[in-house]
Amino acid sequence: GPAGFGTPVDLAVDLGGGVVVTDGVAVAVSRDGGDTWTLGGSPGDVLSVAVAPGLVLAGGVGGLMLSEDDGLLWTPLPAFLPEVGEIGIAPGWPADLDLAVASPTQALFLSNDSGGSFLYSPVPLPSSDQSPEVHFDDIEFSTRYGTDGRVAVGAFEGLVLSADEGATWVESDTRPPSLVTGVALSPSYAEDSTLIVTTYDSSTYLSQDGGDTFATMAPGLPTSSSYDGVLVEGPDGRITAILAHLGSVAIAPVGEPWTLWPYVSGTYPTVLAASPAFATDGVVIMGTREDGVLRSADFGHTWAFVGPDRQKISSLAFAPGGDAWAGTASGGVFRSTDGGSSWSGVPVDVAVGPSFVAATADRVWAGTSTGVWASDDGGVSFDRVVAASLPPGPVDQLVTAEDGSVYASIRGSGVYHSADGLTFAQVRSGATPVFEIARSPAFAADGILVVASDSAVERIVDGGTPESIAPDPIRYEEITQAIDAVPGLATPGDPLASAQSYALLEAPDDVLSLNFAGEAVEIWGPTFSDGGTADLTLDGVAVGELTCLGAPASGVNLWSSGLLPPGDHVITVTPRGDGPVGIDAFDVHATFSVGGPGDTDTGPGDTDTEDPDDTDDLPQPDTGGDDGKNCGCAHADPSPLALGLLLALALRRRRSAPRQR
Repeated sequence: GPAGFGTPVDLAVDLGGGVVVTDGVAVAVSRDGGDTWTLGGSPGDVLSVAVAPGLVLAGGVGGLMLSEDDGLLWTPLPAFLPEVGEIGIAPGWPADLDLAVASPTQALFLSNDSGGSFLYSPVPLPSSDQSPEVHFDDIEFSTRYGTDGRVAVGAFEGLVLSADEGATWVESDTRPPSLVTGVALSPSYAEDSTLIVTTYDSSTYLSQDGGDTFATMAPGLPTSSSYDGVLVEGPDGRITAILAHLGSVAIAPVGEPWTLWPYVSGTYPTVLAASPAFATDGVVIMGTREDGVLRSADFGHTWAFVGPDRQKISSLAFAPGGDAWAGTASGGVFRSTDGGSSWSGVPVDVAVGPSFVAATADRVWAGTSTGVWASDDGGVSFDRVVAASLPPGPVDQLVTAEDGSVYASIRGSGVYHSADGLTFAQVRSGATPVFEIARSPAFAADGILVVASDSAVERIVDGGTPESIAPDPIRYEEITQAIDAVPGLATPGDPLASAQSYALLEAPDDVLSLNFAGEAVEIWGPTFSDGGTADLTLDGVAVGELTCLGAPASGVNLWSSGLLPPGDHVITVTPRGDGPVGIDAFDVHATFSVGGPGDTDTGPGDTDTEDPDDTDDLPQPDTGGDDGKNCGCAHADPSPLALGLLLALALRRRRSAPRQR
């Protein structure tokens, strides 16, 4: 950049090699791709800049400013916003005179006369549970905007697209349909073959056959998003699941109803770890995004902050002797010698972040953005692990096993295992980042390793080819990002519902639709003594109706599509207005893979559309195959059509070759 220029706060380019950058006060422009620069005057407090041939725009506190001499002189455009946070210029400038601007919380304002006048075209993004306002942070025109009319608006809360120059908008599902947040295997996996997969925005899934089949555990859970989960032996000897949700922890022996235990509201969880002696000491710790560690010493019933203060926790681990370790998003490492009751920083300068920690009886490991580090003196000092068989690169996950071995996921290279801490062997290849690693407690006998990346879950047996075992079907709750619904749609609470609420459709305008990629879809919801009827269309074609008329119940299978051609589909529910229609969830049967339609997210390291629109969950019935326990381990009795569909999908899945990720 130009000499004497401050730290850049925004930068923009055009197709002809123009570059503009601002440090918040001054603006610098290059017309040769950054080789030489013109340092212009200051248009004020600048938040955003844009550039086109013969034109520079700057927005900030005070509105929108224009320069036609690369920033030497500035002219204010008509004042219509007190603060301009984002600017876009159509790529056909100056033949195409379209501009677009947004304030930090209001979009989009469009001009087709180079800023002489602006038309407001509201972008219909709902706010998140973190703020009552939407926060816009980007505007991009298609490179063929003059012919296709496409413009995209990005926000903290999501991505919205227009294909008609801003006349209408469609929200794009930017997350995978089931973003994996955790994988846990039962301590008795050799006997019970039990594992759980927690996800963001799409339920928690239980398998009791080693991952061959899954069922949702959503009924009774407080939200559709579980941030992490563990399986432990409870004080009564039963295998117990503990799930971190926003505002509460859900706990239940596998196959039993959930009990919710609240913790401090407004705190966002990140990870869970249970004491090696949980069955007797009841200790479990939970990392948070901003507030350090929460600890419970009564089997998860009550929680208290224990430090380290104001730390973003990325990883937690217990050593076999009971010491606890915490890694932070900034690369720090903290140690607790009293089971997580108090914490002290480890004087190690290993990374700029984040840090994943793991511990064996005699060694502490840290996986960071600068590679793998190890300490043999209880964290007093760390040394970088340098081995010819371990490639360099940021670490996306690091775990240890009961036998003292370590597994490290190296970004861009795969997953590596070391039994001695000196030599490493690749156990999973591929550039797709792996964010979760879980090893069977009986690994010496069964050789099972389970890994997950974004929405892919794989089982590796004896170091062989990874086999996809991701949950199917995938559950979409009633107000998840992929579902389009009228604003203000009622979502009554129901303790038996999937995530304890469902969408209530009463008027003909209460239309709800789901865009999905898959081979079948089922609709679940409640029935009422005065229930109504809804018409269904699939890909724009009428396919029948569903009715909610019946004896009052939760979680009824209201409709099943049958087998569909693989690919993208849209199912739309339109109530007739003859009584209440409840939509609890859509279950989509699909080949689960990363990179599917709409999958533009970056995984658990994503800095957020992260947090749940967690008003979003739907009712579920007295589940037919679980003895009325409401565990979610079986659906209500499915229709013969659904049974045939499930059998067809299972056979197809069994016969297909494992997918390489």
